[in-house]
Amino acid sequence: MELQELLERSGFSDKESKVYQALISLGVSGVSSIAKNAAINRSTAYVVLDTLTKRGLVASGKIRGVKKFYPLPPKKLLTELQEAAERSKDTAKAARKILADLKLEIPVISGSAPKIRFFSGADEMKKMFASAVDSLEMIRASAKADVQVMGDTVVVFSAQKKSGIIIESAQIAQSLREAFGA
Repeated sequence: MELQELLERSGFSDKESKVYQALISLGVSGVSSIAKNAAINRSTAYVVLDTLTKRGLVASGKIRGVKKFYPLPPKKLLTELQEAAERSKDTAKAARKILADLKLEIPVISGSAPKIRFFSGADEMKKMFASAVDSLEMIRASAKADVQVMGDTVVVFSAQKKSGIIIESAQIAQSLREAFGA
């Protein structure tokens, strides 16, 4: 697995990954060099470098009055990668618990296997809700999880944990509507 793929699997955006890799290969550099090496425009490079700085992966300083950026030791990156792995484990554990709590008996009809996607983190929750259809029915809400049905899509999520699952299945959506009287 290459560094870019590893970074993106760990939650880096494509541009964050490119900028971080450019900085590793260049060392202490100005934003123009970083942007050119990462093949992104300079203003975007500033935004990405600010994000990476806030995450503790990049630092900056002035050399002869010019702002330069440099990567910090990879220990912080390793910590971030381990935290991302732990969040994924927590999401899978939460999904198993949430699904077990539903105690649904869902008939399997040939050719209609549900499509299930997991999501984790605030950004993923925003994307999931942005793609939701107009018809949104709250089926069950508790301190631990919310279950919402959007057409043939069921969303089970925990706002507190910022994670959940999406199940695309007409049968499961209908079963939930019937089970909870929605």
